[in-house]
Order: sequence, then structure tokens, then C-alpha cells
Amino acid sequence: MDRVNILDFGAMSGGKVDCSSFIQAAIDSVADTGGIVSIPSGLFRMEKGVTIPMGVTVEGFTDATTGPWQNWLDSQDKGGSIAADFHLGSHGSNWADPLLFKGSWILACNGIGDTDAPPTFRLEGNSTIRKLGFVHSSQPPVTSSLTPCPPAIGAYSSLDLEKTRDGITVEDISLANPYIGIAFVIGSRIEDPYFGVMENNVTRSFGRHRIHNVMGGPLHTGILIKGLLDTVDIANIQFNYSNYEHSYVKTRMQTATDFHFVRADGMNIQNVLSFGAYRGLYTQPGYGSRNVSLRAVNINIESMIPIMLDANGMYEISNSYFLMVNFAGYNTSKKSACVDINSDPDCPHQSVYLFNNCFFQNSIPCDIRENAGAVDDVDDTVIRIHFTASHHISFGNCMFWGWGAFGRKTPVVSFTHSHGGIPTCSFRGCTWNSESFNGSLAELQGDKASAGVLVFSDCRFPYSLELPTDRRIWLKSCIVANRDGSYKLLDQIS
Repeated sequence: MDRVNILDFGAMSGGKVDCSSFIQAAIDSVADTGGIVSIPSGLFRMEKGVTIPMGVTVEGFTDATTGPWQNWLDSQDKGGSIAADFHLGSHGSNWADPLLFKGSWILACNGIGDTDAPPTFRLEGNSTIRKLGFVHSSQPPVTSSLTPCPPAIGAYSSLDLEKTRDGITVEDISLANPYIGIAFVIGSRIEDPYFGVMENNVTRSFGRHRIHNVMGGPLHTGILIKGLLDTVDIANIQFNYSNYEHSYVKTRMQTATDFHFVRADGMNIQNVLSFGAYRGLYTQPGYGSRNVSLRAVNINIESMIPIMLDANGMYEISNSYFLMVNFAGYNTSKKSACVDINSDPDCPHQSVYLFNNCFFQNSIPCDIRENAGAVDDVDDTVIRIHFTASHHISFGNCMFWGWGAFGRKTPVVSFTHSHGGIPTCSFRGCTWNSESFNGSLAELQGDKASAGVLVFSDCRFPYSLELPTDRRIWLKSCIVANRDGSYKLLDQIS
């Protein structure tokens, strides 16, 4: 394969000259035969998006995976300096100074104000982008406020760009402060869920793709997958704060969703860290079939709402940790939850949600309810579920720790069933491992609530937890600790 360098086509580092046309020219030079377009160390400004055709790889250098701002702040703490009288301070142009960026970086200045503008890099099928960093000129901390703009990396399977069936690879990417980091989308409109529109009416085809080894701190959306019916392999992702400048941290805590899946089948997620966003993992119905299916293993999400599942589907989440956190108190929302599940009443598919070997932590109660009514009065929950059909949820060998430390008296589990069907929610082999529990275990509400829809089996409870007297709530072979250290076996089946 041919290898070309963007410097040979007129590109210049330093962040002052628009290099979009030079980068596209380098890409076009190997479009017919396939090849590698090399982006050397430096900060390259792009005011327009470019397209990577089939058979072409855009490649930078691995230093781009090192966060520039945190490294500089660390050096400041240690008394280091890269230039006389150079200080980052609050938001401003210093945050985009080329001195901060080691390795291959793109200063994205394209499509400001329009999420549907062409991405900075748009990929066709059988193409790759890797070893490259992105910093956005229109977002905090370079500016003081969030501004809509298109993705840094986008793969759109739409009628105007049909060759996306072959796999696309995105790997070794650093996203310092994107509005939208990476988007694989059926259609071409980023924020349109295409309700009632079948996928093949807005696209040609889309295949299996991979997103690996990505780090950064997105401000609106980290990875967006919308309308894909084949597997997308997402692995080794770390989204955190790339810096601690006030406007940046506040924006991320109030608005960011690190993983957003709309009508997507076969999502395969593993080895993920998400910290300090508003939502960690969010699924949403869209298109004609509306559902989302995913398997997640080894994910660690610490945010205001670590998981919000608004799309029906098949979910299997294992060996994972969820912490509800409001970093520095920046988010003023009164609605928060470790896991928030809202079934889609217009989706024809029944759903299964499986949580195995998961850890849920914070000083918060657990609220499970079937109805999709008003929830503004619900505050600080671990598990909140709104059902409109006969879905099944299972928590197996999970641990709940720390609820009740602030004196809350609300139930750990609140299940409200006021619609048709017979949903089930079971806790099997779970442990509530804290003496700070000072509310009740569970309550069952709603005019459709029936015996056996909420079951605890082989669970272990602390003595401080008030157990339910409602005989419709089943407790099977559960162990309750006494204050003197002894235990008693509890069975309550109506």
C-alpha cells in the first residue's frame, strides 16, 4: 500500500492554517489504489470535513492518546514550565496552544453550530482512522460554553454515501473536548431518531465495525450508535475529565452522555470506564423496530445516571460497577438513578434485562415502577423501572452498598404496576452490604400489582433494613442478620 504524508500536499502544523483541503488531497491521492495517509506530529487546523474512502487509512502517532491538558497541569503542579509566563488559567485560547499537544492532533473548527454538518473525518466502509487526537475550538475549556457541532469521526450509511457495508475501524483515538466524539449513524441527521421510518428507507447498508482504545472527555456525546443492525465491537474506552477547568467540568457533568445507542442491535461492550458525565450509557428507541440489544462486560460507570435504558430489547450486563455521583455538585437535577429503565409503549417487543455480578453503590434508595407516568417527584434512586408490558428483569449475585447514609426512609425497592401484562422482577443471591440501610426493603404499588411479580430469593439483608409485611412481595430462603451477629432464615410466599 502507498503511504503519503499530508505535509507533502501543503498542510502546516501550528493550528493557524486551514489544512482541510490539503488533507483531502492526500486522501484522494491514494483513493484508487488504497493506502495510508500519515499525519505527523503537530496541531493541524481543519475548518471543513473530509471523507475517507474505501481502502484508505488515516494514521497519526501514538502520542495523541496522551491527554495534553492534564499532563500540562500535572507539570505545573510539579513546578514545570513549557514557556515563560504560560498559564492555562480559566477558559480561553491558551487551551488550544500548539505547545500543549504532543503527537498528531486535529484542531477541529468545522461545522460550528450545526450537528448535521459533515464530520471532521467521515469514513466509508473498509477504512480506518487511528492514532489521532482531536481538540475542538468551539467547546470548553477553549470557550466558556457548549456549542453544537458535528462529530469528530463519523460513519454515515446514507443514500449519498452507500459504501459502508465493509468494516470500519476507529482505534487509538484521543477526544479532548468534543461535542460529539464518534458517531456511526443510519441516515445523515444526527439528532433525528427517525421514529416510524424503517432503516432501509434512509440508508443502503451498514456492516460490522469496531471502536477500540479511545480516551477523552466528551461534552455532549462520546460514542453515538444509531440504527445499526450488525455488531459494533466497542472495547477499551476511557471517558473522564480531560481537565478540571470550571466551564468544562460543569458542562460535562450537566450535559454529557458517554455512550448513546438508538435502535441498535448486537452492541458488544467491554472494558469501559465512564466518570463524571450526566449519563453514562443511554439507549433510546428509534426507526421502525425501536429496540436496542447489547451485551456489556467489565464496565465501570460513575455518573449522575450511570445507565438509562429507554429502548426495549435484550440486555445482558455482567461483572460491572455503577456509582451514582454528582461531581462537585455541578448537576442541579432532582432526578437521578444508578439504573433507570423505561419501557417503550410503542415497541412490539418484550424485553429481558439481566444484571449479573454487578455492584451498585451510593447512599441512595432503589425505585422500581411499572408505570410510565410522572417521575419528577422521584429523587436519588438506585434502580428505577417503568414498565408498560410484560418484561423481565433479573439481578443475580449483585451487591447494593451504602444506601441510607443520609437518613432516607424511602424503600430500597419500589415496584409500581398499573398496566396490563405480568412483569417480573427478581433479585437472586443479592446482598445489601451496609448497616446504613434505615428504610424498608420494598413496596408494591399500583392497581395491577399482583403477588409474585417482585421476588427476592437467597438474598442477604442487614438487620437495619425493615422487611416488607406485604404478602404479595415474595422472599424465598433469604438470610437476615441480627444485631448480635446471628442469622435467621426468612420465607414469605403468599
